[in-house]
Amino acid sequence: MFAALLFLTGGVFRLVGSLVVRGPQFGWTLVQGAFGLLLGILVLAEWPSSSQYVIGCFFSLALLFDGLGLIATGVGGRGIVNLVQPEETGKSEQRGQDQSYN
Repeated sequence: MFAALLFLTGGVFRLVGSLVVRGPQFGWTLVQGAFGLLLGILVLAEWPSSSQYVIGCFFSLALLFDGLGLIATGVGGRGIVNLVQPEETGKSEQRGQDQSYN
């Protein structure tokens, strides 16, 4: 029951968060939320009821998707830093030139 609530709340928060924020990794966050919601419903419905190891498999799949989402966020963040970095160096060179004339 606790695992089902954990998956359900995590899935709902990720779904709502991805729809509200609409960041660069919108698709990954949406898939993570839907996957967590699906796992929560499956655990709550006790599917399949004959095997206890399935909850461990669900946790491992959830961790896998979390890791993939973090990797995608890191790659997206690196792209943003690369976009900002050239502007910063150009401005600092321009400031140095302005100060040399004074």
